[in-house]
Amino acid sequence: MFTSISADGNNASDPLYYKGKESSDLIINEAEEKGRKVPAFTYAKSQSIEIGGKTIYGYIGSVGQWLTLWANKDGIDDIL
Repeated sequence: MFTSISADGNNASDPLYYKGKESSDLIINEAEEKGRKVPAFTYAKSQSIEIGGKTIYGYIGSVGQWLTLWANKDGIDDIL
């Protein structure tokens, strides 16, 4: 069990509810400390894109981010 993040990620009052990048970093760091592997998280972080001269690295979205994305899916589809 990871102790750096909440076991129940579906709590909107959790400070990491909308912070997937921070949660991903905490999970990767804790896994390394415990000698465990988290391939989905390390793969996501290994992916990057450069925008405006800044490199942005991937992460696994948090529950709050995914719920917001899903709630706005139709509008996002229309824009894309």
